[in-house]
Amino acid sequence: MPSDQRHQGYLDTMLKHHLTPITWQIDFEMSYAQKTDNFTKMLQQHGDVDAIFASNDVEATQMLPLVSKMPSKPIVVGFDGTRLIQAIFPNMPTIVQPIEQLATVAIEVLEKRIAGEATNTKYLLDVTLSPQR
Repeated sequence: MPSDQRHQGYLDTMLKHHLTPITWQIDFEMSYAQKTDNFTKMLQQHGDVDAIFASNDVEATQMLPLVSKMPSKPIVVGFDGTRLIQAIFPNMPTIVQPIEQLATVAIEVLEKRIAGEATNTKYLLDVTLSPQR
């Protein structure tokens, strides 16, 4: 699953920089209120963190009002980088996926599979951080 790869990337990066990763699992299917409750508990237990890496932009934006009340004011980083989120929250750091490139690769793979040609089972594309820090 892509979310597993995001999580592994977070762990690998933290360990590469000799930092202690803290993970908190939030079920994608939880309601907005349930997620807010979970985020609140997480921040109460780990209020001294410098930054939070959310698994997607929607959850990152949901955390912004919660962290704004914290004395440490941790940075919240999202993941997806849709134009909508970047327009509404232009100063929120987010990992931007190359959506157009993803679409191009998906179409190419689909065309090859329809034609009976072999395709890879996995494709990795580069992401960027926006806004650049």
